[in-house]
Amino acid sequence: MPRLRIFKSELSLIADEILRHPRTETGGQLIGLWTHGGAPVVYAATRPGRNCVREPHHFRQAPATHRRIEAHMWRQYGLQCVGIWHSHHGLPLTQLSRGDLERTQRYARRHNRPKFTEILGWIRNGEAQLRPYVFTDAKRLSAPAAELEVLPGKSPLRSAPIPPELSDALLPEGETDSWTLHRSDPLQPGKAGKEGPIPVVRGLRPLEDWIERSIPEELRGGIGLETLSEGFLLQVSSPRLARP
Repeated sequence: MPRLRIFKSELSLIADEILRHPRTETGGQLIGLWTHGGAPVVYAATRPGRNCVREPHHFRQAPATHRRIEAHMWRQYGLQCVGIWHSHHGLPLTQLSRGDLERTQRYARRHNRPKFTEILGWIRNGEAQLRPYVFTDAKRLSAPAAELEVLPGKSPLRSAPIPPELSDALLPEGETDSWTLHRSDPLQPGKAGKEGPIPVVRGLRPLEDWIERSIPEELRGGIGLETLSEGFLLQVSSPRLARP
């Protein structure tokens, strides 16, 4: 099982950013290296920076910020963007959505980067929940089960100077240990066609929209949606919603 290794300081930044935005999606980049065995090591996680788009069911990083961070990390430290992280809110969808996978596949094909990694986050009981994905072939959406390994202390990059124009994306550092780590299930490419279909339920988005329209916001914390190989799981933990 591949491990996504990440310094505690960077995991804390991700959890802090998620908890700061409990009603909207947020995200950032994962900067690091790949091991000989093809596993990512993350030296820096970023916040989204200026001009990003945060909405209840959508997040978009500002392209200019993304490019500046990549150029700085490569020029100064020889590190690259090994992936991204983002959160799900509105509904606590605990797996990558169809839209997430489509975005990853497009990126891998456009830039010829079959190796890719993601960290998905959501909030449950006041804690950030974090799940890694390590794509061995993002063009075909093939990813084995993966887990997070926390490297102790601060990333060495935290003692390095930060250009003022990147300070909003790299600072402030996170100061929270309020997180729970989860393993991911394997993703396998489909059998139909050369690349195969995206292995996520097509009907999940309409269900999310229906719940958004029909269930008061204060009750949605008791609902969880999780994609399965042949459908999805709707979890209801709120007594007011579960009552027949």
